[in-house]
Amino acid sequence: MIPHSDVSYTCNDHDEPAEEKPLQRVLARLSYKSYSRGYLAQCPAHGDRHPSLMVWEDAEDLHVGLKCLTGCTRKAIVEAMGLTEPDLYVRTRPRALRRAQAGITMIDLAVDKLIHPNLLDQLGVTDITYKGHQAVCIPYYQVDGTEYTPWDCPARCSTRPLSWPC
Repeated sequence: MIPHSDVSYTCNDHDEPAEEKPLQRVLARLSYKSYSRGYLAQCPAHGDRHPSLMVWEDAEDLHVGLKCLTGCTRKAIVEAMGLTEPDLYVRTRPRALRRAQAGITMIDLAVDKLIHPNLLDQLGVTDITYKGHQAVCIPYYQVDGTEYTPWDCPARCSTRPLSWPC
């Protein structure tokens, strides 16, 4: 009988163990919940009671993105987890140059504007696809609280980009 091992192996010439993904390294040190395109966790750098740390995996080079909504630096977050910044990157291949994204998601908006994603969700902000690209639908409301729909927008969020009311 072969004893159970937590290390997975790849089929290669050197019989080396498969490398742990950077996201696995980070999530193993956090209490988190899944959210849209990433994870929300309590920030280890400042002793959260509520999740304020956004964690995601970059699709291009699989590095881990970290953003504390209260302003902790990436270095402070990584050190509080007992990691180093190079631990956020795949070690076996060089980093890819980042291509410009063709669109925006709700998580991108939250990170860029320092807005908690739960607030955007409560306000009705949603991820959509517009002309084949990721986009964000931001609803607008009238003074009486009813949703504003301009006369030339026939369907909610289906025909207008980010700058138009849905």
